[in-house]
Amino acid sequence: MTLPYIHIDHVENMRIARGDYSCCFSNIGESISDIQTALVHASKSAGVSIVTDYITSVSQAGVTFVAASIEGVEKIPSTAYRDGVDVGFAYYSSKSCDIPEGFYTLRILAKVECIGEVDSPMEFLDRNGRVVATSRGKMDVFSLTVPENPPFVGNIITAKLQFDEDMKPRELGLALQPTLLVDTWCSNGNHRISFPDEIVIGG
Repeated sequence: MTLPYIHIDHVENMRIARGDYSCCFSNIGESISDIQTALVHASKSAGVSIVTDYITSVSQAGVTFVAASIEGVEKIPSTAYRDGVDVGFAYYSSKSCDIPEGFYTLRILAKVECIGEVDSPMEFLDRNGRVVATSRGKMDVFSLTVPENPPFVGNIITAKLQFDEDMKPRELGLALQPTLLVDTWCSNGNHRISFPDEIVIGG
């Protein structure tokens, strides 16, 4: 399996959310690299172990998403997603979505019973474990058990912004509302969500 290219875009004049993670933001800057650093500190503060070798970042048209997968997800069988599996830790900010700016644990739920595609919503959990938002998603299951010889080793999160063909950034400016596509890749299968159009605020 060929994984998508992970790209990091530069962002300036970004306001960083403090919230419950204020202890992580002393002397923090406002670039993508600063947000990535803050993500690592916030994950430690939340007691979440993330894969720091692959931090995906996108920032454009008022949307910023920085995320890393949680260590050990590739060792969890796909059938465990029935009870929910925490797959990632992310920073999210958008001028066109009602999800509050900040850091979230990403949890996927899916009633996996066979190989193939299954509905799998993703929940955004705050530091207190409260579900702030839920997005509809799809999971393509490759195996019901942890593969002995997986197509690739580990797990990562990738993200990209998708613009409609009719969008004209120069004319629309901050009114531009792209769709954020987030993929989680694991040896058991992969999962995709798109928002803000499929987001439900609250649990």
